[in-house]
Amino acid sequence: MARNASFSYVAGSDAWKYILEDHPEIRFLASVCYPLDEGDLETINAIRGDNPLRSHGFDIDDWDKRADPVFNLPSEENVQPIVDFLRE
Repeated sequence: MARNASFSYVAGSDAWKYILEDHPEIRFLASVCYPLDEGDLETINAIRGDNPLRSHGFDIDDWDKRADPVFNLPSEENVQPIVDFLRE
């Protein structure tokens, strides 16, 4: 792995807490279930310590109704902010 490599993690649940503990190479965290609150940010800082990362939570609530009802995909409009964040 390259020493200055930058990795992103897109999380769909609280699993990000365990992933961040095991993968210090992650530099960007996008939580797609809910906005990150103050407690989440404190947890991230406690886990990462001197190895900070950029994080943002997204509340995806506009699901594409055309998708299969068992596995509804988010609309492009909802996903675009996540893509923009990761491109920064």
